[in-house]
Parts: sequence; structure tokens; C-alpha cells
Amino acid sequence: MERTVAERDQSGTFQTIGVVEGFYGRVWKSGEREAFINGLAPLGLNTYLYAPKHEAGLGSALLEPLDKAARDNLKSLVGVCGNHRIVPMAGLHLEPPFEAAQSGHIEKLIRKAQELAEIGIQGFGVLFDDVPSGRSVFAGGGADPFGGSMAAAQSHAFNRLHQALEKQGAKAAWMICPGRYSLDPSLEEKSGTFEPDYLRRMHQETPPEVPWLWTGPRVCSSTVTPVDYWEYLSHVFSHTGGGSASRPLMLWDNYPVNDAHMQGRLHLDPVGGRSPELADHLQGYLFNPLLLPRLGLLPGATCLLYAKDPHGYDPTRAMEEALQRNFPPELHRPLMELAGLTRASETAGGLPPTWPRGSFPLSERLARAWNQINGGAPCEPYVVMDFRRVLDTLEKGLSPEIKAEAAPWQNRLRNALSLFESGISGAPMETIGPLRAKYVNPYIEGAIPEVLGPWFP
Repeated sequence: MERTVAERDQSGTFQTIGVVEGFYGRVWKSGEREAFINGLAPLGLNTYLYAPKHEAGLGSALLEPLDKAARDNLKSLVGVCGNHRIVPMAGLHLEPPFEAAQSGHIEKLIRKAQELAEIGIQGFGVLFDDVPSGRSVFAGGGADPFGGSMAAAQSHAFNRLHQALEKQGAKAAWMICPGRYSLDPSLEEKSGTFEPDYLRRMHQETPPEVPWLWTGPRVCSSTVTPVDYWEYLSHVFSHTGGGSASRPLMLWDNYPVNDAHMQGRLHLDPVGGRSPELADHLQGYLFNPLLLPRLGLLPGATCLLYAKDPHGYDPTRAMEEALQRNFPPELHRPLMELAGLTRASETAGGLPPTWPRGSFPLSERLARAWNQINGGAPCEPYVVMDFRRVLDTLEKGLSPEIKAEAAPWQNRLRNALSLFESGISGAPMETIGPLRAKYVNPYIEGAIPEVLGPWFP
């Protein structure tokens, strides 16, 4: 699984192309995950890191044997990955109540990894992301054997696990997600201040051939370039004291994930803003998917199309190919319009809107119509007719499962449609006002607590 820096620099391709199912929220059902993998496997997917934040058996219940539901989920994952020659990996969240200072906890961690290997898991991501850095959560109840260093504690835990499985002859793939997986200042606002030499010490005290997961310059990065890569490594290698100056990185791309504070967003646009030259430096690319597994095939496919051919990647062509692979032709244009209607202002890469070739995007036409309404003039009826047609086509053409995933946004857009219908004849603002209030009220049934896209103030 490993390559030297020189080999990576000459390849121009990612060796590891995959998914990191690493979001907060509902854990997918086995059938949802299987359909997701089946839909993406032909696009070069070769690694699947199963690491849901709310899979207790890999985090809060790490020290306990897997329950039946978790075992069934993992067995299903191993089966579908085996059908496509995909490496199934499990993410181990070394978070409280786990404490590296307690030898009993280390032994239970090793047993958990052995249990996963028996199921068929072929690799492990040891994950320290979002573990509070402001307190010594690994120090045990007595004296701190790590001198207050979280890097020392985390390195100790990884090394004990890695060495135990290597000694047993396990041929596992390995990844580490350090606590400081980005230089984003917001990371310390959430997790606390890291020790000044955290990255350097983690690098010195863990095997240099094991790749690290890195999210780019931000936790959710709009752009990622080689400059960001070298800036991060400058912190890893600073004052190495003669240690190795080689550390492979993999991009953990937090697009199109919409967990935590982003649950009201629907990231359907093709991924953008990822430099093609990243493939000359990074060992791998893994994206964190949309929480909605069926709709998530659309942006997810574009992520893999980028990873498969970074230098030839074109967002519009990728969107079209993703649509062709997963949706009937009559839904292609409406889904592209839906992507524009629900677009957040900080989409990955700040891409221009993607819409059917030769057409003016509905979102921009609606923005102009809204300005007309606010100015007391009637809006263009054909815009409203097209808006209604898009929503009708989606409601009639989507499968029941995808329709259920899209329902909050569809309901919100229906409320917005009523605003524009009232504006065709130049309705006064006292008529439009209550409709607008209904649109922006986050407490009505089916609503989501933020405005959809930049087209509506």
C-alpha cells in the first residue's frame, strides 16, 4: 500500500481512491451502503473506510465486543467490497472512555481489531479527529506517563496496536488521522489548543510509512492545492531533530458531506477546487459522502471521477456522467436545476453553476424575478412555469426512496413557488409577506432552518 515520495511525485495519479464514511448522524443501513458502493465501484473505487461517528462499536463502545447490528453492518461491507475488489477498512475512534495509559484498554483495543479482522476487515484507520486536545484524555487516573503530551499518548496507542497485529502476521493497511488534521484555526476552537509540537512529535513517534489523513487547509476546504500540502508538511517536519522527513498524506475530502451544522444543505454540485497536481504529492483521495446515500451518488461520482483522472477532470462533464450513471434522462435537467436551487454560497471550489448546456439557470432567473416582485412589478410568468415544471418532474420521476431523501428541500421549494406564483400578477407585499414568512420559518413541517441558495434573500 505504501510508496515513496519520489514514486508518488512521478505518478500523477492517486494510489488509494475511496470513501471515508466518517460523518456524524444516522448510520446507513447495509442495503443503502451496498447500493452506494455498487453505484460507485466502476469509477475506480478501491478503498472503503467505514468510520461513522455514531457507530458505537468503533468509538464510544470501542472497549466492548461488537453488537449484532454492528457485526452485520461490517459483514455486509466486507461482502460487497469483496465483489468489487475493494479494500474494506474500519476506523477506530480512540476517544473517551479509551485511555492509552491503561494497559487493559490497549488490550481491548487489540482484541477489537482482531475481531474486525476475523470478520474480514483488511485495514484500519486509527482516528484521533475531534478528540478534545485541551485535556489529557489518555492519561489514566494517576500520574501522567506521557508528560501531558497528547501526541505521545496517541502515538503510544497506535504503536501498541500496530505492533501487536504486525507480530501476529496480519497484512493490514493502515492510516492515521491525527488530531490536528488541518491547520484550520476553527479546529482548535472546537477541540482546544494543541501542544506546539503536536504534529512533529506524532510524526517522529509513529512509523513514517503510515499515511496520514488530512482535510486540506480547512476542515471543509473549498480549494486544496500543493501549496496547502507543503504548508501542512512544514509543520509536520519542523525541527525533526534528525528524524525521517517523509510522511505520505491522503486527502480526507469533506465534500459533499452535510453533517453537523450543515444538515440543512444539499450538496449536489460536482466537486471542484481540487488541484490536479495534488495527485503528484498525495498517496490517496477519500471523500466523506452526503448523508443521503441515494442522492449522494450524484456528487460522490464526481469525486471519484476527479480522483480517477485529476488532470482530465471537468466538473460539467463529470456531472453529466454522474447523472447518466444513476438517473433516467428525463431527470437530468431537473436534478441539475435542483443543485442550483439548493446551492450553498461556499460550495467546494466556488464553482460557477452547473446546468444543462444551452440554458440559463433557473436559480438566476428566479433571482431576477424576485427583484421584480420586490420592486412592485409583476415577474415573468414563464420563470414561474419553469419552476413549477422542475418540481413536478422531480416529484413524479424520483423513486420513493430518493423522494424521501429530497423531501425537506422539495417542500421548501414548494413554499418558495407559492411566493412567485403570487408575484405573477404583481401582488402587493402585504400578500407576499405571509408567504415569505412561511418560507423562512424553520419550524413548519418539512422545512430546513436556512435559506436555500444565494438566489433568495
